[in-house]
Amino acid sequence: MHVVGDMINEKFNIFSEENSWEPVENLLCHGLIAEFEKKRAEAEQDEKTKKKKNVDPVVALPSCNGLERGWKLEKIIGATEVNAEKMLFVKWKERDEIEVVPSKELRKQHADSIINFYESRIMWVSGEKKEK
Repeated sequence: MHVVGDMINEKFNIFSEENSWEPVENLLCHGLIAEFEKKRAEAEQDEKTKKKKNVDPVVALPSCNGLERGWKLEKIIGATEVNAEKMLFVKWKERDEIEVVPSKELRKQHADSIINFYESRIMWVSGEKKEK
C-alpha cells in the first residue's frame, strides 16, 4: 500500500513542500494513517447509507424482475418508452416499490391487465353528431 503525501497533509494540516507516493513502511506516522483510513471508511459508509435512504421507489430494469420472482401483479401505473421499447410501470401486490417491466414480457402473463390499462386511458370519440 502506498499513501499520497498531500492527502495526509491536507487531512491533518501537516504542510510539506514535497508530496509524493511513499510505501507505508517508509512512513513514521502509522497512527495518522490508521486514523485517516478509519475516517475515510466511515465517510464511505455514511455515503452508502445516504444513498440507500434517498432511493427512488422506481426500480429500473433489474436483472430479475417481479414476473420472474413470481410476484402477483396489483396494477399497471404508467407506460413509457426506453430505447424504442415499450415499458410499463408496475406495482406488485405486497411490495412498496414500482418496477419498470418490458411490455412484451408482461404481455405473456398479463395481457388482460395491459388491455384494461390502455382502455381506461383512451378517450372514445363518437362518430355521431348530436342533434339540437
